[in-house]
Amino acid sequence: MVRIALISDVHGNIEALEAVLRDIEKQHVDEIYFLGDAVGYGPKPADALERVLDVARLKVMGNHDAAIAASLDDSELKRYTPKALELLTWTNTQLTDAQREKLKNFQTDFVIDGIWGFHGTPWSYMDYLQFNSELPSAVQEDDYDAFKFIFYNMEKEGISIGAGGHSHIPIISSRKKGNTLVIHGLMPADIHDYRVELDDNRPVIVNVGSVGQPRDGDPRACYVIYGTSGEMFYRRVPYDIGKVQQDIMSITDLSIDVRNHQAKRLELGK
Repeated sequence: MVRIALISDVHGNIEALEAVLRDIEKQHVDEIYFLGDAVGYGPKPADALERVLDVARLKVMGNHDAAIAASLDDSELKRYTPKALELLTWTNTQLTDAQREKLKNFQTDFVIDGIWGFHGTPWSYMDYLQFNSELPSAVQEDDYDAFKFIFYNMEKEGISIGAGGHSHIPIISSRKKGNTLVIHGLMPADIHDYRVELDDNRPVIVNVGSVGQPRDGDPRACYVIYGTSGEMFYRRVPYDIGKVQQDIMSITDLSIDVRNHQAKRLELGK
């Protein structure tokens, strides 16, 4: 059996990443697959990127990675908030040309060991697979169709696991008997070593959550371990949020509004 750690959305948070890597080492993991967004938001983008390059066997490009790799090409920046754009502009000043070239080499997706890895969806790092947080069993119509399309291709190609990030919110989706699509958004109280029920005959799509900026109300870093023998479970890992907040507040090139916003959301996990 091969044990694989699926990590995503580090977002320049080296403290969270190092805490997760220490936890991964204790879990006897064989490989690490990265599902996008090494940079953006956090105060240590260069450190986080280099660490991802060091440890991850496979690396998918996220939307923030793509924005930096393209040197902030205006064609794909319309969907970012003003705060995110300010952070991306600052992040771009923290990376070298060589590091931007490394980001350009990240994959759009991959299929290996029965896993289809991507960032937002297999066809776009900007699009989301998500549920309505007020109605955990509900999804928007477009998202429902996207889930169905991915499941169709997984079944066609014999892929067991679809894994992504981007929304920063852990989600498990499966197709039950009668082809009913079941989408379950995990609430913070559900997750510690939350085990995902796997069925050899039914593929599963998981959002692995975020290492560096969780948004499900739990500020602890989140990632997933998958074993090729048929196990899958979430891990939540505490880290020194106060240290990251101090690092954010010390970036005087960012507006005080952006710094306050970013520091507070780490504490809240939102």
